Amino acid sequence: MGRTTQTSAIVDGLLDFLVQGGVLATALIAPNAIQALDKPLQKHFQRMDERAQKREWQRITRYMQQQNLVAKYEHGLQLTKQGKERAAKYDLNNLSVPGPKSWDKKWRIVFFDIPEQYKGGRDQLTRKLRQLGFYQLQRSVWIHPFPCRKEIEIIATHYDISDYITYIETSFIDKQSVLKQKFKNLI
Repeated sequence: MGRTTQTSAIVDGLLDFLVQGGVLATALIAPNAIQALDKPLQKHFQRMDERAQKREWQRITRYMQQQNLVAKYEHGLQLTKQGKERAAKYDLNNLSVPGPKSWDKKWRIVFFDIPEQYKGGRDQLTRKLRQLGFYQLQRSVWIHPFPCRKEIEIIATHYDISDYITYIETSFIDKQSVLKQKFKNLI
């Protein structure tokens, strides 16, 4: 994962933390504050010594200020309007696949081959796919009738597994009648 993608995933995680009532200033000074963050962010910061963690916090907060996502106030940082909009866009807990008014008769297939070292990300991906209403065709092959590329990219970036996921749109698939039956309430 490139530095900008990694920074983007970290920023999205920190914005989510702030939206849920977290105070970023606490994380800057409290040594155990990392435990309050979600697992991908914990892993990112736990790889570093204390000095490197402090430099990374400073780098990320400077970046967030430059992007007008947060603003300083006397006790730390607060979300700006732009920060709230970005956080809402990338909120994993409330992520959903919006259904169009009419089905375009295309199937969206997500398949992956994620190495064992990313098992946590793989487990989270399958959990989110199930929550989003995907149907499991095979162990690592999932299908949905509506466009969902953006949602898959958000999940993959958040869990640092983008390189191992493929997204396909197709208008034909064998046993289409079985799939239509599975999604009969949606299409």
